[in-house]
Amino acid sequence: MFYYLYEVKNNLNGNIYIGVHKTYDLEDGYMGSGKAICNAIKKYGIENFTKTILEFFVDQEAMFQKEKEIVTEEFVARKDVYNMKPGGTGGWDYVHANQIKANKWHTFDEEKKADIIKRSIETRKAKGIPPLSEKKRKEFSEHMKVNNPMFDPANVEKVRSKLTGVPKTKEHKENISKSASRKSTKGRKLKPGRKYSVTRVISDAVCPFCSKSGKLNAMRRWHFDNCKSKK
Repeated sequence: MFYYLYEVKNNLNGNIYIGVHKTYDLEDGYMGSGKAICNAIKKYGIENFTKTILEFFVDQEAMFQKEKEIVTEEFVARKDVYNMKPGGTGGWDYVHANQIKANKWHTFDEEKKADIIKRSIETRKAKGIPPLSEKKRKEFSEHMKVNNPMFDPANVEKVRSKLTGVPKTKEHKENISKSASRKSTKGRKLKPGRKYSVTRVISDAVCPFCSKSGKLNAMRRWHFDNCKSKK
């Protein structure tokens, strides 16, 4: 597994995005998952962006710590960056945490809700995005209460108690298998510029600590974070 800090620069206006990434393939084409950088790439075209790897790390903790030191609140407030939150919290880990946080909105006291709304307004203002009006915010809140039954703790407990300890039926298992087969990369056409198939890329790996190569499953067990050469 490779852990690194990178910069994506818009060659047309000079705006930048600083992020971190962990991968087994340095040529996976990853350019960041932030909403602002994704929208910018869609608007200007990926050919007008340059990605530069700034630093490699031995583990995820060191990688996030470095991002936290660079992508501060002051950095995010700048008008020439695409970052929308301070670093050090992780990409999808941050998204999942905030999804859980959103589902617990009804449990927050008024002071905490006001603080979250205030920080949201400040972030949108720093990015030049018009803040939501109080009317719109109330409409959205009511919409979520009506259309999302999981806002009711009683419904959450009802679903949890109903599914706990219940074995999967044969039909359920077959549906899971079909879903997994649709996501398989086998037989997919190569993307422009790729020399190998997607399955070839993800099935072979090289350990960054001892440089040995092999099949991905075996390499994960004996190398990368478990490698004897890792200091």
